[in-house]
Amino acid sequence: MSEHPPTSDPTPPRPSLPPGAPVVRSTSAPGGPAPGPAPTSPGSDDAAPSARERAPRTERSSRRPHRVPAPVGAAPDDGGGEGAGVTRRSFLKAAGYALGAVAALEVGGVALAYLQPRAGAGQFGGPVEAGAVDDFPPGSVTQVAAARSYVTRMDDGGFLAVYQRCTHLGCTVPYDEAAGLFVCPCHNSQFDDTGEVLSPPAPRPLDLFAVSITDGVVVVDTSAPIARGSFTPDQVAYP
Repeated sequence: MSEHPPTSDPTPPRPSLPPGAPVVRSTSAPGGPAPGPAPTSPGSDDAAPSARERAPRTERSSRRPHRVPAPVGAAPDDGGGEGAGVTRRSFLKAAGYALGAVAALEVGGVALAYLQPRAGAGQFGGPVEAGAVDDFPPGSVTQVAAARSYVTRMDDGGFLAVYQRCTHLGCTVPYDEAAGLFVCPCHNSQFDDTGEVLSPPAPRPLDLFAVSITDGVVVVDTSAPIARGSFTPDQVAYP
């Protein structure tokens, strides 16, 4: 029997590993390249998930949020933000405050007028007895200080009560006996004995007070001055 010579092993010898090192086993064929990851087609189940698929999905509820009904009588919500329009409730509230203020002013005015002392007889603001008829000779002009006026007795015996306040700016106008005129010391307006304007700047005649003759006494009612545009004979009171 012939002996065959020993054949050489084509497999290269494995390198020795240090003790405790992990052993990596290769499934590739001897001498071939290491296997890489298997290619995947776009339609295969092994394709990597997209970013949209990796993101967690949130379920959308088809239900509408439950809205609690407003209590009966509540005002509608006006948005609550700046620039919201005036609501009906706020308008009525403001109107109520305005009406209340007007009413309070009216009541206060009435109360003040009631508590204010009223002018009695002989005081300015009420009837003032100027004197007896015979105390005023015809053609005379007499000052009645309590009535703040001058009593003019006309040549025919009639009476006028001329208010001493100037119709320009309200200055007190004295009667000048020498000139026979009312002369305002402020702006030199001049008036005749009936109060008619002779020289401006006064815009109209001096005001009058009503005159009455009671039991031979001349009474001047100073409660309300009488404005006029000119002198007329019907302004004269006779005994």
